[in-house]
Amino acid sequence: MLKRSKAMGYLLGLAVLILPVLTACTPAATPTTAPAAPTKAAAAPTTAAAAPTAAAPAATKPAAAPTAAAAGPASGTPYLLGFVNASSGYMAAMGTPEREAVLMLEEKVNKQGGINGRPLKVVVYDDESDETKGVLAVKKLINDDKVLGIIGTAASGIAMAEVPVAEDAKVPFVTMQSAKSTILPDKKWIFKLPLSEAFYVEGIYRWLKGEGFARIAWISQGAGFGREALKYLDNTAAQQGITVVVKEEYGPTDTDMTPQLTKVKASNAQALVVYGAEAAGAIVVRQTKDMGINLPVIGPESLTLPAIMGDQQLRNGLENFYVLGHKGDVWEQIPDTDPQKTVLKGLSTDLKAKYGATRTLSMWEGVANDAFNVMVGAIQKANPDPTKLEDARSKIRDAIEQLKGHPGATSVLNYSATDHEGGIDIKAGVINQVKGGTLKLIKGLQ
Repeated sequence: MLKRSKAMGYLLGLAVLILPVLTACTPAATPTTAPAAPTKAAAAPTTAAAAPTAAAPAATKPAAAPTAAAAGPASGTPYLLGFVNASSGYMAAMGTPEREAVLMLEEKVNKQGGINGRPLKVVVYDDESDETKGVLAVKKLINDDKVLGIIGTAASGIAMAEVPVAEDAKVPFVTMQSAKSTILPDKKWIFKLPLSEAFYVEGIYRWLKGEGFARIAWISQGAGFGREALKYLDNTAAQQGITVVVKEEYGPTDTDMTPQLTKVKASNAQALVVYGAEAAGAIVVRQTKDMGINLPVIGPESLTLPAIMGDQQLRNGLENFYVLGHKGDVWEQIPDTDPQKTVLKGLSTDLKAKYGATRTLSMWEGVANDAFNVMVGAIQKANPDPTKLEDARSKIRDAIEQLKGHPGATSVLNYSATDHEGGIDIKAGVINQVKGGTLKLIKGLQ
C-alpha cells in the first residue's frame, strides 16, 4: 500500500492527464457564448480488414434473434437513423466505443441486404461532451437530416437536455444513459435501456444483504449520475433495511477525498459504496487503502471503464473492488445456458473482426448494440415508407413498444406502453470483483 504522501503526487499528475476525458455521466456546462454547430463525427477506425461475421445482431424481430432482412443488395430510399454522442471531450471514453459499435452494425446490416431491402444510413454527430452542442445536434438530425429516429448520448446530463427536443418533435429516441428521469413523466417518444439507478442500487442492496451488511457508508459523484442514485438511495434504503451511517459526495475532478474518507474511517459502517463513473471515483477506492480503511467496497461498472482499467495505477487501486454490472465484461465466464451469452459472444467476435484481435468487449459496446437493435428492429417490423416522415416516425415508435423477450447484451428487453425502460430485470446483473487487474465473475443476481 502506498503512503498517502507519495500517492497524492502521482494522483494529482494523473488527474491532469486523464480526468478531462473520464468525467463520465455528469452534466456538461452550458457555454456562455453560442457554440459552433455540431460536427459530424469521423468514421470509426478500421484496424482490421476482415468483415464482421454473421454472429453479431443486426435488425431484429420483436422476440427473436436478429436476422438479415434481405438476400440481395439494398436499394431505394435509405432509412436514415441519427446518432449523437461524444467522440471528443470528457465523455469520449464512453462515446467512442459506442459509436464504433453502431457503425460496425450499420455496415453489417447493409452487407446483409439492408432493412426490408432498403439501405440503412446512420448520420453521426459529435456532441463534443457538451450539453448545448448535443441539443443542436438533435435539432439538426430532426429538422435538416430528417432522420426516422435517434440513438442518443451516454451522458445523463446531456441526455436530460436532448430528450425534450425529440419528445416535442415526436421523434423516437433511444438513450444510452442511466437516468430514469429522461423517460419521466410518461414520455411517449423516449426510450432507454434498463440501466437506471434502480438497477444499480437495487443490485447493490442484494449484495449487501447477501453478505449480512446492514450499515453502509456512501460516497457518490456530485453530478447527474451520482445524484440520481443518491435520490434513489434516500427513498429506498430504509425499506431495504439498510442504514446509511455516512453520506458524502466528491467532485468529478477531485483528487483528494481525505475529508470524506476520514468520516468513513470513524464510522461503524460495515461496507462502503462508491458510486461514480470517472477516474475520481477510482481514486476514492484507492485512497481507502491508503488510509487503512479495511471495508469491502462496491460500486457500479462505470468505475471499471476500459480507460480506467487501462491505467496500471488506477487498476491496481481497484484490486478487490466489487463491481455491480452487466454480463458483457465477463461474458466468457457466464453459463452457456444464459440467453445473453450467444449475443455477447457474437458481438465480441464481430468487434475483433472489425477492429483487431486485441479489441475486447465492454459494457459500452453492449449498450450501443442494444440501442441500435431496438431501433433497427422497430424499423424492420414497422416497414415504414421513409418518404412519409411523420407517419414513419410514429410507426417506429409504436413498434418499439411491442418489442418483447429480446435477448440483448445488457438484458432481455421488454417494452410496453407503460414501460419505456425495457423491463428492469435484476437477474441481468452480476457481481464481479477486480482480481489480478481483471474482472472475475463472483455470482449472478437473483
